Amino acid sequence: MNIKSGKPGAILAQRRLDLIARCDAQRGEFAEARQALMQPFAGGALRQAFGGSLKIPLIVGGVALGLLVTRPSRAMSLLQSGIAMWGTVGSVMAMVRKARVSDVT
Repeated sequence: MNIKSGKPGAILAQRRLDLIARCDAQRGEFAEARQALMQPFAGGALRQAFGGSLKIPLIVGGVALGLLVTRPSRAMSLLQSGIAMWGTVGSVMAMVRKARVSDVT
């Protein structure tokens, strides 16, 4: 836009209308993207993914968040222990699967 060609007030009004139209378009795009992202959670799909009950996962998440907020050092040590235990369980389960496969064949 050339400022010298028109009145500054008219130019600003036109820019304002352009920005409003752009914001409306962005709002529409955001609404469509949000709807696409929320689709898997609509209609109780999240509840079905957790076996019909969200109570236990929410309790575990709340306790974990509470520990992290109130006692961060203790929560971090528990997190490290949990990660180590997860790795150990994973390797033990791999050995068990391997032993079962070798027993079957």
